Amino acid sequence: MGESGESLLAFAKGKGWSVPVAYDDPSPVCRLLLAELAKRLRVAREACGMSVDAASSASGVNSAMIGRYERATSEAGALKIAALAQAYGVSCNWLLGEGNEMKGCTHGRADAHPKQIGERRHVANRFTALPSGAEAIVKLCVERSEHGGMHKPILDAATIRKGTGLSDREIVEAVEELESRGYMRRHKESASSDLGFVELAPEGDLFAEFDRAFTSHDPEADAKVIAKRVVQAGSRAVHVPALAASLEWEPSRMNPALHYLIGRGLVACSKRLGVSPWVTHSLRRTALTRPPA
Repeated sequence: MGESGESLLAFAKGKGWSVPVAYDDPSPVCRLLLAELAKRLRVAREACGMSVDAASSASGVNSAMIGRYERATSEAGALKIAALAQAYGVSCNWLLGEGNEMKGCTHGRADAHPKQIGERRHVANRFTALPSGAEAIVKLCVERSEHGGMHKPILDAATIRKGTGLSDREIVEAVEELESRGYMRRHKESASSDLGFVELAPEGDLFAEFDRAFTSHDPEADAKVIAKRVVQAGSRAVHVPALAASLEWEPSRMNPALHYLIGRGLVACSKRLGVSPWVTHSLRRTALTRPPA
């Protein structure tokens, strides 16, 4: 497949695949390829019943990088894609978007999971690759969140110990796992505690990913509703507070869905300050925004 530094763009062109002119400017089509690769990497790994650590051991790819590839926040080189494809028992072409059906998985119980991209997975599968300690901290964070926005609630060590019952060693391991996947951020000071942080704060993707496990709403399904409204608006901006009011959604429901869309580059958002309790003030359609299937 070429050198390890070969990009998705170079690989796709090398395969002779039809690529729009806009692809040479990696926005937005490169993001579309990255999003598709991210989605298929996660489906393939979970179909094999592998945790991120197990996938790292099987492929030789750093576990933190696997997490970034699955969130589409880093671009995988061709050799990394090949290593992960071999570990999961799927083809590189399938990972990169050719075809819809995943052709088998040589590791684990492939038949226990959907093989069609876009199929909804049961909420329990959200935690097949999340250690129990990390799950406990995620649950605590979701339950204590008021608005589902990033960086709140702030959790200190005492709160985590009391709210989860985890030992200090379990907390350290869980926090490292969550931070490596981009779900939480540690706040450190010069005299940080033995846990390696003074306070812990969630990133927006935590709520987008796990709210449906601990609340009555589903950010992914809600994101489709918002995307439909953005598409209908055409070139006009969609005012988030007004949209939330029309849907009768509180910030705690609206914000995780916004994180889902914004974190995947599926909508453009305003950078206006002072929009609390909302993640953003307005949304606009991009080349990646699509009406729900």
